[in-house]
Amino acid sequence: MRKYQLLFLSLVLATLNLYSQEVKPSCVSGDCQNGFGKRTYGNGDSYEGTFKGGLLDGQGTYFYKNGTKIIGVFKNNIANGQCKQYNAMGKLSFEGVFYGGKLNGYGKSYDRNDGKLIYKGNWKKGVKDGKGTEFFTNGGSYTGQYKNGIREGQGTMNWPNGDRYVGTYKNNKRDGNGSYYFASGAKHVGENKNGTFNGYGKEYDKSGNLLYEGNYINGTLGGFGTKYYTDGKYIGMWKEGKRDGAGKFYNLEGKLTYDGQWKEDKSQDAWLTSVNSTAKGCIKGNCTEGWGKYVYDNGSYEGFFSNKQKNGYGSYVWKNGDKYFGNWRNNIRHGFGQYLWKNNTKYEGEWTNGKITGYGEKKELNNKYNYGYWENGTLKNKHTFFTNKNSTTGCIAGNCQNGYGKFKWTNGDTFQGFFINGKRRLGRYTYASGNIYFGEFSLNGSFDGNAFFFWKDKSYYAGQYRNNNRDGLGYYKNGKTNKEQIGEWKNGVLSKSYK
Repeated sequence: MRKYQLLFLSLVLATLNLYSQEVKPSCVSGDCQNGFGKRTYGNGDSYEGTFKGGLLDGQGTYFYKNGTKIIGVFKNNIANGQCKQYNAMGKLSFEGVFYGGKLNGYGKSYDRNDGKLIYKGNWKKGVKDGKGTEFFTNGGSYTGQYKNGIREGQGTMNWPNGDRYVGTYKNNKRDGNGSYYFASGAKHVGENKNGTFNGYGKEYDKSGNLLYEGNYINGTLGGFGTKYYTDGKYIGMWKEGKRDGAGKFYNLEGKLTYDGQWKEDKSQDAWLTSVNSTAKGCIKGNCTEGWGKYVYDNGSYEGFFSNKQKNGYGSYVWKNGDKYFGNWRNNIRHGFGQYLWKNNTKYEGEWTNGKITGYGEKKELNNKYNYGYWENGTLKNKHTFFTNKNSTTGCIAGNCQNGYGKFKWTNGDTFQGFFINGKRRLGRYTYASGNIYFGEFSLNGSFDGNAFFFWKDKSYYAGQYRNNNRDGLGYYKNGKTNKEQIGEWKNGVLSKSYK
């Protein structure tokens, strides 16, 4: 790339030098005033072609003392039109359309040594700008958008090893949404920053089976995510590609086999739990007014209780492998929550009186998602989710007015979820730092309602928000100390502890 830029710069400078070649010019043949002739210059350069008013004007060839030459159209002593440049070895190094002495429009450049094509595409004021294709010496190539000489916008990169990326670029690096196809057949779909995987993404094997879904940091698993193994799956925190922090492991039957802390991809000494335990009733905490764990005939619940009923945030694990994490009201799922079926389908969204009713997204068996408004488990108003081409900020995907979309701010923050009248309603707000808020929003766009919040340091909170602060019943766990704070919150501070 640098070699080509220097070559092109020399062409521009040489072309501009046509202005100064009136140093001892001499017309050695023909008509150098208004016709066809040959002129030599005191510095050893020469020109053979048409003249008008004593200026280079029309078809001609300009020969430089160093052996390079330009063949093409000139106007007022400047290359202006279709031109070709040959280097001192006689190899074609450049061809394209000039305007005002600089390349504007479609053009090609070639390697000065072997003559191979380096770039073909659009130019503006002497630099690559618009759509083009670049060919690298290692055998790779890029086809897509350029701006001011750098890769910027939608593009496709092909590596010589067979890998391929299709998505957005910024400052010559992968940045934004994209799909990375490995030569092995595996693929990654998700967010990129500074040329690597950063943010929410999904990874699939060559057969299309989902291997991982969750957060990435600098190209490796980091933050909250779910990974699928041959003997089960892990849901929890990651650090530098390893399980690290709070996490749960479920076997292939969907039964919880470990719930606790992980370090360097290994489970630590922590409490093990099984919903098949012979103990029944309230086995931990306060199951009347507070936080506790209660074992039922069909499963177990851990969360907030009020008047001996499930009220507020809590998780329920059924013996058949199904799980629910979210809000309850009078023993019924009500509000924002996540339901995971043992067959790996899941629903994330709103519930009303125990039924899937409200805005939400559902992952089906074929790993495809349905977004929209639901009534009693039936999708009544389906929202489409599509990429908005050439958009790197603002609404980069879907419908950010009234529907399901993704909005990106210039500081790198993103929101993906449901919009009503251009306002956030429900979804994931991902900070550029890696922190994630997932839940409900007020009409003014603030965090408000039932939600989850995952910090980059592996801390997390599940419960109620108001005006961007933890406010109401909630559960918080510090990712560094593993200290729990459970109870009533006010303006982001625990005001009444239930432990």
